[in-house]
Amino acid sequence: MQNQENGDPQNLKEITSEVDLPVSMNASVFFRVGNERPFGNALLDAIVNNTSATITAQARSGFPYTPTLTYYGIGTNAQLQRNSGRQPGVFNIDLQANKDFRLSNLQWGVFLRVTNLLDKVNCQQVYASTGNCIGGTVDQDRRRNGNVSVVNTTTYYDRASYFGPRRSINFGARMSF
Repeated sequence: MQNQENGDPQNLKEITSEVDLPVSMNASVFFRVGNERPFGNALLDAIVNNTSATITAQARSGFPYTPTLTYYGIGTNAQLQRNSGRQPGVFNIDLQANKDFRLSNLQWGVFLRVTNLLDKVNCQQVYASTGNCIGGTVDQDRRRNGNVSVVNTTTYYDRASYFGPRRSINFGARMSF
């Protein structure tokens, strides 16, 4: 009180931004074998020659969200401090492998691309009542503010938009001359 009388500014409470990510890490490992003979074994060299592989890993902390204490989340007593909760972190590994070979006068190549190699469930959005993306109730504050919501529904399960992409495997070939 005395500080305010002396003209000192009042201390304000810090609120975490919606896009705050204190930890974000990315790493890539690249492996390539050219046309040389690394092993001295004809069969093994034929398999490994002109091959490349890349493994990319991403890890980051989750985004902040505002937790609710009640089923409906309505009212100031039902919510904790704004953005005081944090979603689960994200971890993802991707793999791409390529093999090139010559057949006749044509250069051929095949590739394999796997995204989310470990098929880890990564949350993109969480339920405010539980803090995870598997189950809970949505923030009913959106309904109060006049935003569009599903009629006569307060609990939602199995929302695909709350989850990040699952494992995806692509295989392809190319030809050049």
